[in-house]
Amino acid sequence: MPKSMQGSTKLIDSDIFSHCPTTITYVSTIDQVLLISERRIRMSNYNAAIRTNYFSVKDSAALRKLIDSVYAEDTIELFMHELPNGSMQYGFGCYGTIDGIRDNEDTSGDDLYAFYKALQKLVCENDAILIFEVGHEKLRYLVGYCTVITSTEIQYVDIRQQALDLAAKLLNTPGYNTRTEY
Repeated sequence: MPKSMQGSTKLIDSDIFSHCPTTITYVSTIDQVLLISERRIRMSNYNAAIRTNYFSVKDSAALRKLIDSVYAEDTIELFMHELPNGSMQYGFGCYGTIDGIRDNEDTSGDDLYAFYKALQKLVCENDAILIFEVGHEKLRYLVGYCTVITSTEIQYVDIRQQALDLAAKLLNTPGYNTRTEY
């Protein structure tokens, strides 16, 4: 720990590190900005990409308005696909993560679950929205998630947990676990 930080230190949990959940930063009130900057230079960043399947919605204008209200690290692209019968399906994607619906201009109120609930109101009853996110922090860890949204349910799939469950089944070892990151 730098000499200037000895004595009056505290542990902070900063939103700056929200995509690096294992980062612990000790700071003093005087050196806070300097240390945070120094840690950001030396550490890896979480890099993600998000993409959905094509899905049908009840109201395309409402979907566009919802996508415009989402707070994300990058611009969310809206994709359109015309079916042979002339109806349209939509998908979206971005680099980085999606944080939720923008609460006015104050991003402290972003709510990802509210975004999912809003999508749930728009998806047609006979369809599902599959939101895939893949990410990594260098080779420290790789992740794959999928949030499945239907008009009646929202569920989440984690590829790591699915792989552990399958390995436990194949090995006939309930509760099998292994280290998958360093």
